[in-house]
Amino acid sequence: MNPLLSITLALGLAGLLFVAYRRIGTTYGRHGGLALIALVLVAVNPLYRMAAVGYLQVLVNQHPAVAANPYWDLYYTFAIFLTAAALVLSVYGGVGVLTGRRRSIVWRALIALWVSGPLVNAVYLFIAGRVAALAAAAAPDFLLGMLPPLTVSLAATAYLLTAAQARTVYAEAAEQDTPSA
Repeated sequence: MNPLLSITLALGLAGLLFVAYRRIGTTYGRHGGLALIALVLVAVNPLYRMAAVGYLQVLVNQHPAVAANPYWDLYYTFAIFLTAAALVLSVYGGVGVLTGRRRSIVWRALIALWVSGPLVNAVYLFIAGRVAALAAAAAPDFLLGMLPPLTVSLAATAYLLTAAQARTVYAEAAEQDTPSA
């Protein structure tokens, strides 16, 4: 891909994410870390998942003999189903962070972050390694591939479990739900 086009697309995506970040704070009253976590779950994680499937497509386009292998269909179909499940879980967790007020939203978001992040990424890297082996190409590095989702999940977990804003936003409904004697 042309480097100028790549830079233009990256700047456009960054601008779009910044506008979405500002809009989340204005519309839903979630600022700072909560807005970033919602943005990661609703927009960034789905884009990351689709890029992983795109990697498989690029690999098979560069090595057409892979498409003739029966394992290719199995790997690709599993990657598509995994992508769909990760997208649904990620968006579900992100929408909960935006609109929910209960403490259970924090646990849903954590489950969405860890399952659709590092867990799904580990399976993707395994699939990408198997497809690369079919193509006799270099497989993606597992440790470097796991670093971004693992870092995001750890930081978001620490924020959701310790930040005062998270406690304030998601504790109001918990106080209202508890029956008083």
